[in-house]
Amino acid sequence: MSRRAGSRSWVFRQQGNPNGRLPESLYGGGCRPERRGYSRAMGEFHLMIGTPWPWWLILAAAGGAGVVTWRGYRRRASEVAGRTRGWLSVLRWSAWLLLALCLLQPVRRQILREAHASRITVLVDDSESMSFADRAQGPSRLSRVLEYLGDEAGKSGLLGELGRSFRVQLEGFAAQARPLNAPAELKADGARTDLAQALNDAYARLRGPDATGLVLISDGADTRRSEFARAAAAYQRAGLPIYVVGVGAADVPDLAVTQVRCRRQVSRETLARVEVDVARSGFPPGKHSVRLLHKGQVVKTADADLQDGSATARFEFLPAEQGFLEYEVAIEPAPGELITANNRLAFGFVAFSRKLRILYMEGSIHQHNYYGRYTWGDKWEHQFLQEALEEDKDVEVTVLLGDPGERGEARPPAGMRFVKDGYPKTKKELYRYDVIVNSDISYDQFTEDQVKWTVDFVARHGGGFCMIGGWHAFGEGGYAKTAFDRMLPVEMNAADTHEHGKDFRWRITDDGWLHPILQIDRDAGKNREIWAQLNTLGPNRGPAFHGYSKTTHAKPAATVLAVVDEEDDPGSYLGPMVLVAVQPFGRGRSMAFTTDSTGGWGAEWEDAWGDDPYDPSRRNIYYKTFWKNAVRWLAHYRMQAPNQLVVIDSDRLVYGRGESADLRVKVLTEDYDPTHDARVTVTVTEPGGEAKPYSLFPRYDEPGIYERKLDLNAVGTYRIEAVAVLKNDELGRDATILQVRPSSEELRRLNQDVGALQRIAAESGGVYLPIEEAGKLPELLHQDMHLVRRYRHTELWDRWWVFALLVGVLCAEWFFRKKNGLP
Repeated sequence: MSRRAGSRSWVFRQQGNPNGRLPESLYGGGCRPERRGYSRAMGEFHLMIGTPWPWWLILAAAGGAGVVTWRGYRRRASEVAGRTRGWLSVLRWSAWLLLALCLLQPVRRQILREAHASRITVLVDDSESMSFADRAQGPSRLSRVLEYLGDEAGKSGLLGELGRSFRVQLEGFAAQARPLNAPAELKADGARTDLAQALNDAYARLRGPDATGLVLISDGADTRRSEFARAAAAYQRAGLPIYVVGVGAADVPDLAVTQVRCRRQVSRETLARVEVDVARSGFPPGKHSVRLLHKGQVVKTADADLQDGSATARFEFLPAEQGFLEYEVAIEPAPGELITANNRLAFGFVAFSRKLRILYMEGSIHQHNYYGRYTWGDKWEHQFLQEALEEDKDVEVTVLLGDPGERGEARPPAGMRFVKDGYPKTKKELYRYDVIVNSDISYDQFTEDQVKWTVDFVARHGGGFCMIGGWHAFGEGGYAKTAFDRMLPVEMNAADTHEHGKDFRWRITDDGWLHPILQIDRDAGKNREIWAQLNTLGPNRGPAFHGYSKTTHAKPAATVLAVVDEEDDPGSYLGPMVLVAVQPFGRGRSMAFTTDSTGGWGAEWEDAWGDDPYDPSRRNIYYKTFWKNAVRWLAHYRMQAPNQLVVIDSDRLVYGRGESADLRVKVLTEDYDPTHDARVTVTVTEPGGEAKPYSLFPRYDEPGIYERKLDLNAVGTYRIEAVAVLKNDELGRDATILQVRPSSEELRRLNQDVGALQRIAAESGGVYLPIEEAGKLPELLHQDMHLVRRYRHTELWDRWWVFALLVGVLCAEWFFRKKNGLP
């Protein structure tokens, strides 16, 4: 007999129990299935105390009454013989014990066990990867599974074996689990696999007191990459082990294109960058050729070095056309490869073309007519940079001039606007530009709002900003300790001045030689020769520059591209004088060009830095190339997407059938501030032509972002248009195209994921078996067949003979007491 701590019961067993005691819960008249790890000893019963009173108080009262009885009879020792006194004490003590026993209300609970048929679910993977054959001319994975399952009504096979001892529920799954009437309903055509969802669906139908467990038959290729560990843990908490049968080879000889990454929208004037992930299994390490194709023609090739099982091939190219362009990447099949459908993957993006908008402010207002040996005819200073940029037909330049009154310069031709009047007066006006070039314009030409908007334009909206040197630039122009100062890549002080009439040579830094702004020619040797010309372009074959604005030093985040040669100016203890420096600022970029691009400091370079002094279109071709490089580098972020208030985006442009697209729409107000107050809807036109409207919901942790998941269950082209409305006024709209291909991700994940299947088994308390060893499964399941416990309760104190015995003892004690003359 063993006392159970914390309860008023004792456990009696007729056989040994290696697993300890049973759960203490009392199921009155009911039954509870016996689980693995609990006792299965037969003939076990409990002796329980049913009184609501504390058992120790009743026993203490009975003991106290016995002591009082003993002391009472001892005081009368002279009146009664010793043997008589002893019998009287025994009778009185017996009465007290019987009364205490009745007050304790003892109950005998007998545990009866009997075998009971229980339920089990067989959950079979029905996704597309199960149609794959692991060897040439061999059966598919599903065929092997169907042979293993047999017929539920037959005498062989897993279903027939289990049907003799269990109630079997057959289910299939891909994205979700569903009940089946027969194995023939399995088709291996599911577009994606979601193990967690399937396990949750099966659990909802399986759970109950008569459930035994679940048999999962799968290759483990979870294309949704779901959190199946949580689902397995729910089975473990319910005492339902998952017995996993793994199907398929763990190392299928295969090469596969697993993913393609690129931007959804690409400017035709910028390089499209595409990353292609390639994986191998079953083949030795080595290099494999990856091709990029457009309309069946090879655009580029790259090698993927598959040393560690996976690698990324990278492509850079200019889009061939405008609009939605579809491309394909393909890896050459290897000898012995069983399936080649996953060797190719289509993708696409929208190639758009819009003008690059430049706001150019020039403080030098005079005609370039005194350098007659460099130019034919008269030009205003701002025309050199304007013409250089507008030579590209995709660039649009707006020119504003500084106040001529503060310099005593002549007024320019009629029609020219000035900074104070022409600089944008609203955010909407300012943000239509992509790059702002400030050449020798003092800080006091701007209002505080214009300064704030300009910094916000660069930091938050990805614009570009360039400051060019002069007498009214950098610290000398009042920019020190202002918001512009924080944006620029050089430190400056209000006391900074300039060098005027001082010839100096450029020295390109190591970073400068590699930077795209300074790539006048793609050939590195030729490029160095071109830059060397700057030091021999001026009068008497001297330097081409004759002055610059002084700054303190470059900021830590800046990249210095060029400095004043130390032989011409040693600089300071902080380093040489900076000529060209760049840095990122928020989403945008900024540039400091401390010398000048106009007459006086840089007349030769703006007019004669080229390869043919007699051809007007080429006499300053290098000057033009430099500034074209500069503005395109500065506009990098802005040129990646159209400049608009509503922009739709998705995580990819090409999907497999059955996958889901993450749609995101960014919404800005007319002041270019992100908002969550708009009503955003998308109209999705499916491949069949049916148009369906959907609402998008704001993502409050990302200002201005609305999102929704879109299920893509049809093959073809999905056309999506987004519209944003704020206060009944339309802010704007945007459209995109999604391509859905028949080949789903199932064919890109062919290896059996043994690790995932083993984790499911381990975390649920089950067992993993490869299908080659699955013959052991029925024996394991029979070991866990339910023994149902039933309880029979008998109240030991509520018996007539107990009452008769108590009355008989009391009467006998009273009779002997009276016979001996005791009260």
